[in-house]
Amino acid sequence: MTNHKLNGLQFLLAAGLFLPLPACAPDTAVGPAPSGDAVADAPADAGDVPRDSAPDVAVDPCVGKPCDDGDPCTNDGCDAGVCTHVVATNPCEDGNPCTFGDACKGGVCLPGAPTTCSDGVVCTADSCTPTTGCVFTPDSSLCDDAKPCTLDTCTAAGCTHGASPSGCDDGDICTTDACAAGTNCVHNKVSATCNDGNLCTDDICGASCSHVNNKAECTDGNGCTTTDTCANGKCVGGAPLNCNDSKACTADSCVPATGCAHAPIVDVCGNGKCGCGETTASCPADCK
Repeated sequence: MTNHKLNGLQFLLAAGLFLPLPACAPDTAVGPAPSGDAVADAPADAGDVPRDSAPDVAVDPCVGKPCDDGDPCTNDGCDAGVCTHVVATNPCEDGNPCTFGDACKGGVCLPGAPTTCSDGVVCTADSCTPTTGCVFTPDSSLCDDAKPCTLDTCTAAGCTHGASPSGCDDGDICTTDACAAGTNCVHNKVSATCNDGNLCTDDICGASCSHVNNKAECTDGNGCTTTDTCANGKCVGGAPLNCNDSKACTADSCVPATGCAHAPIVDVCGNGKCGCGETTASCPADCK
């Protein structure tokens, strides 16, 4: 038996314990070791994971989800990305200005108590309409102070009682109406208001003027008539005027404008008759 001394490499190969090493890369030039900055600036391999990357954070699915249903009678929420609407008893507005204290019940906005409309003015009628709310309507009849000489008016500040120039008008054109001491009315009769200037009518004042025919004595403007009398609203001449003065030496006549006329009669001297106006001195031939 030949005794051979095995070196270490031979021993390992013989025992099957030696594994072949991978082939070495070709020799490269050996230079100085890179500085720390160069190592830091070296680009990372595509498969490298950045050392400062934060772990992924779960996103809440309710963030930014619009869940408001516009209903004041629900409490809106979100659970795991699903909107929830829970019926609530919140205060609400039923859209009617004539109610207040409206509240949700059973998911419905129910009206509250009626709105009290009062402006504190005694002469306004206070009411409420669903479209506009409180309404205050002035009523001047509520300001009547029973004084005919005042003009009673309702304003936003209350009743006013100014002077009324027409407050005493009694509707009679035959009276002048006035206020005495600013409170009571005085009505003075004015007959001339209805006077039509006709003596043959009786003028009557009332709500309007009336003129009733009468039979009063009158003058028809003719000096040659007597006992003139009104008839049918006109003056009618009566009997002719007697102008006889019972004097033989006057010529009696009547002139409508002036009445009776008595012209002297003078006979012609020399007619053999001593007549009117002749004397023995003026006409001795006729008056012997």
